[in-house]
Amino acid sequence: MTSIVMLRQEDRVDLYSDTMTYDEHAVVKGFTPKVFTLLPQHALFGYRGQLVAAQMYHMQAVQRSSFDEILANLKEDVSFGARTAQAMGLPPTLIINLAGWSRGIGGFVLAWCGIDPQKPEPKLELMSSQFTSDPPLPPRSMREIAGETGQLVLEGDATIIRWFEAQRAANYPLSKGHRGGLVGGAIQHTWLTAEGESGSHFIYRWPADVIGKPAQRLPFDGVRDEFEGDPT
Repeated sequence: MTSIVMLRQEDRVDLYSDTMTYDEHAVVKGFTPKVFTLLPQHALFGYRGQLVAAQMYHMQAVQRSSFDEILANLKEDVSFGARTAQAMGLPPTLIINLAGWSRGIGGFVLAWCGIDPQKPEPKLELMSSQFTSDPPLPPRSMREIAGETGQLVLEGDATIIRWFEAQRAANYPLSKGHRGGLVGGAIQHTWLTAEGESGSHFIYRWPADVIGKPAQRLPFDGVRDEFEGDPT
């Protein structure tokens, strides 16, 4: 599983992602950035799913002349990436969290588009909120962070780290019947401003994540919060 959080502000967007990859048996394979920046198009995206599918999506997106054109072709390009992965014998899974500057509306837009074996037709959602999380937190963890009102108060990196730790400690449905919180490696923060400036750095690392070791860990205290439903 990968976690992607997007934060939209008036003059910039921020995208946060973990870096851990794992195999079908929930064993850590390695650590890799999961964010692509498209500076000429004034856009960036994070992905969940197959790396080769994301690379094929990126190949399509860089040919678009603007963010608005990327958005208009999002479903088609996500389908292309997923079909390419399937042709290579991999699961046709690709979920794109996209952010960019729309010339049409004169502001930043957040969008989500996903496809997987259970949902072979791509689904596109335009996000109305300033803060998005893919996948979302289970209800109990959400209440602990945002309170009963559900109003999340952002306090810089500390809030983002707490959010990822909550996902790491929760149980999500994974491949082949596994359940766990496979968020780890490091948290990468990538940003893009209205002027087209971009940057990236790591704000947190989990030293306990080791290549070749199981990614599913027992909770440090208490019982894992259960995510019910489909995380995609």
